[in-house]
Amino acid sequence: MREFWEEHSHAATVEEMMLDSSADQIELMEREEILGMIDDFTGLDVLELGAGIGRYTSHFASKAKSVRAVDFMESFTSENQARNGHLKNVNITQADVTQLEIEEESFDLIFSNWLMMYLTEVEVLDLFAKMLKWLRPGGKLYFRESCFHQSGDKARTTNPTQYRDPATYTNYFQSPCIQPEATKGYYAFELIFSKFAQTHIKVRYQNIWQL
Repeated sequence: MREFWEEHSHAATVEEMMLDSSADQIELMEREEILGMIDDFTGLDVLELGAGIGRYTSHFASKAKSVRAVDFMESFTSENQARNGHLKNVNITQADVTQLEIEEESFDLIFSNWLMMYLTEVEVLDLFAKMLKWLRPGGKLYFRESCFHQSGDKARTTNPTQYRDPATYTNYFQSPCIQPEATKGYYAFELIFSKFAQTHIKVRYQNIWQL
């Protein structure tokens, strides 16, 4: 996977992040749509996984108490640092999420965008178990993935992406369970909503119609 992103991260641009030639057209619409699905995060501690060049980092930082933005590509984290490193409530970390160690109950909200489709099944299951521990009781996880097929049109010499269907992800995130020793209860993820993002569909069909 690292070789794949080394091929697509030289310039650390929106086009590379989204692997799409229409990224400039799509990016603003898509970001507004995705952020519109997230509950108010004012005053919360936010963990952003697969943060890339920081397309969402500054928006979380505008309201959150703190934001920890994590990505494993140096070029992407460097660009995020250039964009958002001056913000006092932002911590930008270069790290592989599969190796990330965080103190339990550190965050109120975890957000990831196009991350788990680049992980193996074992890595995804392990990450869900870790995220459940990293969240405080009542915390929320928002994750967005490309399901069924790729969303960007950029040519790829190889494509290691795993396009899983939504039901598979539902089974994955419902699998971990934590039972604290001091209580008789347990913690687990509960599905609140699942929906398809519409921006890519709208832009693609608009472009076809214009042709």
